[in-house]
Amino acid sequence: MLFIYNQNILVEIKELEKNHFLIGDTIYDNLPQSLIDDAFNLSNWNRALKFKTIETTTKILKNGFFIIKFEVYYDYANSKIVTISKNQFHQKVLEQNLFKNDFLQTVFDFRNRNKQNYQTKTLQQNFFDKNFVEVINEINLDLNRCLINDDFETKNNKFKVLFKMGTKFKIEQNELSQTIYTLPFSDSNLTLIDFKTNKIYIKGQFSWKYNLNLDLVYEDKILINDLKTLLVNNIVEHTDVKFKNWHLFNATYDPKYLVDEIAFLSTNNFDVINNYLKALFNEMRINFYSSLYQNQEVKNALALTAKTPEEKTTLITEINRYSVFTTLDKNSLKHS
Repeated sequence: MLFIYNQNILVEIKELEKNHFLIGDTIYDNLPQSLIDDAFNLSNWNRALKFKTIETTTKILKNGFFIIKFEVYYDYANSKIVTISKNQFHQKVLEQNLFKNDFLQTVFDFRNRNKQNYQTKTLQQNFFDKNFVEVINEINLDLNRCLINDDFETKNNKFKVLFKMGTKFKIEQNELSQTIYTLPFSDSNLTLIDFKTNKIYIKGQFSWKYNLNLDLVYEDKILINDLKTLLVNNIVEHTDVKFKNWHLFNATYDPKYLVDEIAFLSTNNFDVINNYLKALFNEMRINFYSSLYQNQEVKNALALTAKTPEEKTTLITEINRYSVFTTLDKNSLKHS
């Protein structure tokens, strides 16, 4: 079963004549005394979610409320919602027809009130059989290097690199210098895939007899590795040669592409490389400097091209600006 969340509600109790009590749609003549004592204490219950009794013409001696704490599960093997309390009597209340048929959707509507505009999603039993799924409160994470579907809103999120599901591959840059890669991949159930953590998120409304708006997370390393391969292959096939390694690094954050590019450029002198990097930034609007100067192999390759005192000073300044000038860097410059 999939654990969904914990829920607390207030349950109305009406004391009738002859020591009978009405709770929900059932009259009881034998209740735990502790429940009776707690139920008729004066408290302010105005703002709580209340499960009220049915209407009755029987004389009511007094009204009260008591708290039920329960857990909500989705039994995907039998396609039904299950509510479980640790208290035996409370469980009897949860199993009333009035609670299950009339009130439980009210509980879910209450929980759904802050989860608006969720699209309908359908998940089969085998999805839960093969994946370890968790319910989370909301999808709130760093969007950099995430793959999103159309139902995920990005306007209030900051990012530098984002991937989108679509029909064909393309690379775009917006007015905020954000780079967006569209992948030829689509799955209407998936909301967001985080390539950094290998986690997949689903934000949707699920009709499991009741309507629940939920955010789910699980891992699927095989799918994510396939998508990463698809991304790399499309960049290799569709980007200009002079930008290829830079886009590959931007998309994968794999430093081997920076090392390969700088190794290729290191046949030039330092000024040529430095001017090239400035022109690259102006053209691509992507700042690679931090990543370059934090990679020791890249720094070693650049050190070999810095021949004059002025070039070495410039390189040291750039390293200190974006990283830390280390003993290794000092030794590399000595041998340049």
